[in-house]
Amino acid sequence: MNTQQLLYFITTAQTRSVRQAARFCGVSPATISVVLQQLSDELQTSLSKKSSGAFELTAEGVLFYEAAQEILTLIDSSRCHFYASQFHLAGQLHLAAIAGIFPFVLSPFLTTVMMECSQLILTFQSLTAEDILQQVSAQKIDLGYLHLTEKDEAIYAQKHPDLIFERFITYDFVFMAHKNHPLAKKKKRSIGSVFLKNYPLILYVHEAVADNPLLTAFSTQSTQKVYFTQNTNYLAHMVNEQDYLTLIPYINQRLPTQFFDIRSQVIFFPQKPLCYHTGFVYAAQTAEQTLLQNFIAFARHFYHC
Repeated sequence: MNTQQLLYFITTAQTRSVRQAARFCGVSPATISVVLQQLSDELQTSLSKKSSGAFELTAEGVLFYEAAQEILTLIDSSRCHFYASQFHLAGQLHLAAIAGIFPFVLSPFLTTVMMECSQLILTFQSLTAEDILQQVSAQKIDLGYLHLTEKDEAIYAQKHPDLIFERFITYDFVFMAHKNHPLAKKKKRSIGSVFLKNYPLILYVHEAVADNPLLTAFSTQSTQKVYFTQNTNYLAHMVNEQDYLTLIPYINQRLPTQFFDIRSQVIFFPQKPLCYHTGFVYAAQTAEQTLLQNFIAFARHFYHC
């Protein structure tokens, strides 16, 4: 048993689909199936069962899933501790990100940074993309984190030639609902607008509503009712207690554990993938700063990219 096998198992359990797990892991469905069988043979128990065409965990499978999550979390924590000592992050750093990214992506990383890097004084604020660009250019902010496609980068670079843009992670968004949601009975794990229009969607947003690319995808292209909240607890309540759908990121074959509980929730995939591209931005004059570059390197190690 190795970490790659654990990751394949976790991905299949979360997506409830060998095919989708294979797509996210970049391997063939046959490879996933072989690994699942190897794990069952090694543990001498059945970890899964077929239910309406979906991959479902047995009671033993749920216990192993939770144990596998703990193992990978412990390994990630150990890696972060090593990298933190290797990069020696010390000093002051002012970071800003577009609203909506923080709870899903930056929160786990910044929590780790604050725990592991006692000599780093890190300040954080949430701004619009344009405010980030202006304040980084004026060197009021050391580092910005924003939505960054090739088109965005070309536009930003033309407006702000004094800035350096550095691609970071790209991830998919998936729908999440409670386990007894009517859509959970569907055999297919992908859903389109025909199904979505019958159920309300609730999204987490903060101040910078215009900077959230998910809003464009749903508020203008669908008859579906879309609601917004700044309260993650309220979002979880509406998903778990009502027939609301929400969107959560799928980063490095992992779902954010603070939002997803495999015992009570399921995920679905948009028929048209929703990809979110992110990147860092900093002033060219500060490009050689050791702290800045080490912080970005630490972030890349944290997200295995």
